[in-house]
Amino acid sequence: MKYFKAALLFALITLISVIPCFTRTTASADVKLYAYAEEAGKTYFCADKKLETALFAIPETYCAEIIGEEGEWYKVTYARDEGSYRALRGFVLKNSVLVSETAPHNTYLNMTITVVYRTDSATGSLPALGEIEVSAAYYGEYKAGQTAYSYVYCSESFGYVPQTVTDFPLNELPKKTPVTVPEETDGAARLITALAVTAAAAAAVIIIFVTGKNKVPKLKNASVNER
Repeated sequence: MKYFKAALLFALITLISVIPCFTRTTASADVKLYAYAEEAGKTYFCADKKLETALFAIPETYCAEIIGEEGEWYKVTYARDEGSYRALRGFVLKNSVLVSETAPHNTYLNMTITVVYRTDSATGSLPALGEIEVSAAYYGEYKAGQTAYSYVYCSESFGYVPQTVTDFPLNELPKKTPVTVPEETDGAARLITALAVTAAAAAAVIIIFVTGKNKVPKLKNASVNER
């Protein structure tokens, strides 16, 4: 019994010592990595892990934030929910980006373009409604054959307009350094699991001690004189 109790205590101490490892793993996963588009029209942001699902090319020197990796692809987010923009989650090919822990001054090109709507002319002498101009959040360029389009967010919808953006400020590209992409994990869930296992081990130790104290000791063999 003594050896069994000692083994349980050792297991409990070991589990408690492992808990900091879970927190350290979570902290390392919090390191942000950025996938830079080094050249114009090279880094396509895709809705899925297929080039056929490409939505737009990330503007030159801007980047997406890496949140995981799957084979030859990085899982990324582009832009943020702020102002006219909405964050997008998708994929970029690993061989199309420069990966760095250094964030640029502006991670994505925060620029709006003007989209012009025109209505059909009214007949006769009826006054016609003039052109309507609205601002659209620009994400990047997409080429279909020889025609270039801009992928934009406007009036709570994503879509393409037949115009392009060529004049915009560039970020300074970081130096190429080897980096390791952390696995996409839920650190909080891992920590909760560790705590649950530790609590279970502690409960087992308590039960063993309690049942051990309340156990009736065995009587030694003794001879009884009969009358």
